[in-house]
Amino acid sequence: IRRLDPDGTIRTVFSDAGLGFVGRGLWVNADGSLVYYANGGEVRVWTPAEGGRVLASGFSGGLANLTVDPQGRVVVTDRNAHSVFRIGSDGIPLRIAGNGTAIGGGDGQPALATGLEEVRGVAFVPSGGFFVGTHRGSDIWFIDNENVAHLFISGVRNSNPLLGEGQIASAPGNKLSEVRAVNLTPGGDLIITQSDESNVRIVENTLPSEVGVLSICLKGLPVVRWATGWEGGVVEETADVVAGPWTVARGWEAGRAAFELTGQRRHGFLRIQPGVRWVAP
Repeated sequence: IRRLDPDGTIRTVFSDAGLGFVGRGLWVNADGSLVYYANGGEVRVWTPAEGGRVLASGFSGGLANLTVDPQGRVVVTDRNAHSVFRIGSDGIPLRIAGNGTAIGGGDGQPALATGLEEVRGVAFVPSGGFFVGTHRGSDIWFIDNENVAHLFISGVRNSNPLLGEGQIASAPGNKLSEVRAVNLTPGGDLIITQSDESNVRIVENTLPSEVGVLSICLKGLPVVRWATGWEGGVVEETADVVAGPWTVARGWEAGRAAFELTGQRRHGFLRIQPGVRWVAP
């Protein structure tokens, strides 16, 4: 495992004789004192005091990306198993998304009933939900805190690598191909790597930094916390614009707005877009 310092120096942090050719996932804490990394069918952990050891094993051998959730637990994607796993304190993996196959379930269905075809990318939002990207499926999904899967961006393999450029990310239609990784910037932009297509794409304001929390209400009236001056924003629910410019139905109070989504689905992932639609650079 090597490190690139700000001055351009590359140095080896540590070597692991058990590390094989198929290692892909990597996560490092802020000061470099804790490293999680994937190695074939196992996830390993390294600290300066203990060196490297196996944290969890028994995966398919197609481990892709890994990250740490807001509670500090390791989460890894298993491409060949079409699943996302969280590793418990006992080292036992728990499936938290994907049904183990490439098909089934879908938008608005339980995450564990939904096929995530060759899932690879994973990125958590501060509230605890997470995005996943599928390689062969070429989609971006959002798994909310109720473990419901929402199709956030649709794609198709071997398509135009710039498909959907400049459109609202969640609008109907295919926009991605060969997703390998997803990440969130501190400002809430979603970064998507399409390595087979040789590009990196951005969806701006997925989680705007001005908005502290998006409260996803699965039953009844959705409630969104907002920042001062955002009354002219656009509220989107998964693949639909549901209110824009905003109109408040009821429940107005400091920093909160409630929206009556009459006739709309109530399971959706709500996002706030300030005034203008997302524009990809």
